[in-house]
Amino acid sequence: DNDPVVWAILGLNLVCFVLILLSATIICVKTRRSAERTGQKKNKATRKRNRDLEMRIVVIVATDFSCWVPFIIICFLHNQSVVDVSGWYHAIALIILPLNSLINPLIYDKTITSLCQDKVKKLAESLGWTWTTGQGSNNINNRNSLHVTSGSPKNHSSSNC
Repeated sequence: DNDPVVWAILGLNLVCFVLILLSATIICVKTRRSAERTGQKKNKATRKRNRDLEMRIVVIVATDFSCWVPFIIICFLHNQSVVDVSGWYHAIALIILPLNSLINPLIYDKTITSLCQDKVKKLAESLGWTWTTGQGSNNINNRNSLHVTSGSPKNHSSSNC
């Protein structure tokens, strides 16, 4: 069943996701360039604000991806008669996709981000690890690093938007 309306909707959903991804990337790049241009790149408070912004953007894009891209793929496979998900459309449309709309405002609020960081920190500490925040570096790409104190190698994670 190659319904052109289905293809148009799937295409529109995919285009919207790509626009969200590109917009998020542009925000990260412009934020970094602005910090460099104004000489704020070495300012600790500015670096922290920029890292927080980048992290929220990454999480927003990741939640959009995890909600919409599987739906697009499933609909594509259904439209190609590879799988029959007729019985699942209502569940996806009424439960999974609205979760994305619910999650995004929570991500924008720093309270949720702080709560998640606190939970990860407590979990790490319960495993005998220590949690530190990018010490001794002026690199804006530094993220919170998890340092294992039980003799295992240190794990430093850095990511860019």
